[in-house]
Amino acid sequence: MDDFLLALHLPRAEIRLGEPLVLVVSLENRSGEVKEVVDLLAPEHGFLVAWLRRPGEDRETTYAPPVRRDTRLLPRATLDAGERITARLPIFFGRDGWLLDRPGRYRVRAEYSWDERKAASEAVEFEVAAPATEADRRAAALMTSREVGSFLYLLGGRQADVATDRLETVAREHAACPPAPFARLALGLWASRESFDPEIKDFRPADPSRAVEDLEWALARLDDPLLAADGTASLAFCLRSLGREEEAAGVLERFSGKFAPESANPALRAEVRRALEGRKK
Repeated sequence: MDDFLLALHLPRAEIRLGEPLVLVVSLENRSGEVKEVVDLLAPEHGFLVAWLRRPGEDRETTYAPPVRRDTRLLPRATLDAGERITARLPIFFGRDGWLLDRPGRYRVRAEYSWDERKAASEAVEFEVAAPATEADRRAAALMTSREVGSFLYLLGGRQADVATDRLETVAREHAACPPAPFARLALGLWASRESFDPEIKDFRPADPSRAVEDLEWALARLDDPLLAADGTASLAFCLRSLGREEEAAGVLERFSGKFAPESANPALRAEVRRALEGRKK
């Protein structure tokens, strides 16, 4: 038996064109004894390589993250038997743009290399459903633009104004279309945070009231536990900042009730927990 198991986990087995999809990647110690690993599973560090095969293509596309992180420091994790490290793999967007750009069945596999060791995952597959209406098609076209994809990946960026305009169009003119909850989620996350505005060369303050409005609407419609965890954490944070402590507690309770079945997957559960705990301060 191999000492380590690399695995990819799907929060959803089917999405609609224009919806983002973020996988969870995990590395589990299967050796039966304590092991040390380099804890840099996120693809932007370069230790994890993923391959995507899209519908109608015979060859795999190497996933190229749009940003690279400094890896001069190599944080290490000590794993007991059965323990794992996890990270996110935002397979929807890469250096070449929006990757889930057509309906059909997709296949993803990955490999993680560290300390002259290597672990390879089994492939996972998911379906991207075609737009059902012309309005759905227009909403998907806005969401799959490079500007919006980059904004969703970075939650900001140089063309944030273009991206937020397109997300507003999806939210306002295509509210009944599948990508709309993801558009409102992104707008709510953006409003919940202070950010630097290059136009005025100063920081744009957070707008917690606007964030609450967008996030509450999105979370009532989202079926993705991982992205919903991001929204739930920010919604609870904004409610607390507005002095609405009781409502913040209710938001966390509703999330647990809605996504209780997904908690059976320990890798997905770990990333959900990380998201929910990430905005406590």
